[in-house]
Amino acid sequence: MSDLENDAERSVSSSPPSVDLGVRSFEIERPSSFLPFQGQGVSPVPLEALTEIGHFKYNKELVQLSRLNRQTPTLAENTLWEKVLSKKQTGFKFRRQKPIDNFILDFYCSELLLCVEVDGEYHEKAKEQDEARTERLNILGIKVIRYTNQQVLEQIEEVKTNLINKISNRINSFKVPSQGVRGSK
Repeated sequence: MSDLENDAERSVSSSPPSVDLGVRSFEIERPSSFLPFQGQGVSPVPLEALTEIGHFKYNKELVQLSRLNRQTPTLAENTLWEKVLSKKQTGFKFRRQKPIDNFILDFYCSELLLCVEVDGEYHEKAKEQDEARTERLNILGIKVIRYTNQQVLEQIEEVKTNLINKISNRINSFKVPSQGVRGSK
């Protein structure tokens, strides 16, 4: 059993999302009071990382490169987008090639503070840089999920199941515990 299958199996046993893998789209239960910045398990976003209107700051020099990357996605990025991450698939808006800080994220959902990266051959040689990048994004409150090109292209259903579970777990980490009703004993 692959690491991806083991990870998906562990996630399924802890918090199964509402999923029908026989159908192209899937649905993830979204709480009515979804407040990602106030959930448990998420550190507050450092204020110096935000613009005055609450968006993440980014290196403006990356805009042109991110636009070019959106226009010329890799086969693995395109497959992940079409089979898993488009809004009609997840119910969440993922942006492709989103600049944040000094990085361009392959896929980013601001509502979930979630980044999904598809790592090609280049990343085999850049593990330390990827770890530093992940650490910086985690400081900003952004969770990073990584898949290899090979996983996306050869095991898309396993990747889909794994990602659905991770999205559900991310939602659950944002849920605010109930406070009870006033006046009840």
